[in-house]
Amino acid sequence: SYQFWFKNKRPVVTAKLAMSMDAKIAGPKGAPVLLTESGLNDLTHHGRIMADAIMTSAKTVNNDDPQMNARNDSKHFPKPVYVIDTHLSLKADRKLFSTAKNVTVFHEKDAGPRRLARLQKLGVTCVVIPRVDTGLDLSAVLDYIGKDGIHDLWVETGGRVWHSLLDEGLVQRALIYIAPKVLGPKATPAFPGSSASFEKAKKIQWQVVGNDAVCGVTF
Repeated sequence: SYQFWFKNKRPVVTAKLAMSMDAKIAGPKGAPVLLTESGLNDLTHHGRIMADAIMTSAKTVNNDDPQMNARNDSKHFPKPVYVIDTHLSLKADRKLFSTAKNVTVFHEKDAGPRRLARLQKLGVTCVVIPRVDTGLDLSAVLDYIGKDGIHDLWVETGGRVWHSLLDEGLVQRALIYIAPKVLGPKATPAFPGSSASFEKAKKIQWQVVGNDAVCGVTF
């Protein structure tokens, strides 16, 4: 990872997404759903422990209220957390603000001075990122994270950001957790659009963990 960072001035990105058998990641309107069992939860925390930092999205934080730290038995390992938050919509009462080592938020220029001041009062570093057609320029986001000296980045976001990272060739490894559940047609889809991203895969590995499965894709 150091060689990759030294050459590209960006971190190695591992992007994880958990979905049902019918390729859904949440209930209607993004309502949280517990999909996978404890074995994959352990795998997630191992990935977070090995990473230098974690990146997520404001939608994930607002909907799920995750701690976004690394946990092993009773030990907690706070990590720097980066949040894609185009409109500065993060709620101030989320656990993240007390469990992360520090929080950096990426937002558009005109997200609003009141929202900006509210987050800055919580000690959040707020960084303006240019917009592109699909949202914030994720390439510029990774450039910033690379300048922070982050070599390994663990990503847990919703389907749209995850999809954009893959489409733009910004992911070195994708982990897709698949649970033997069906959430139905009204649930939130994992892949909001077609993608040729997986055609670029160099290696695909499958692993069964308990009743769940993991598809690991290396690019």
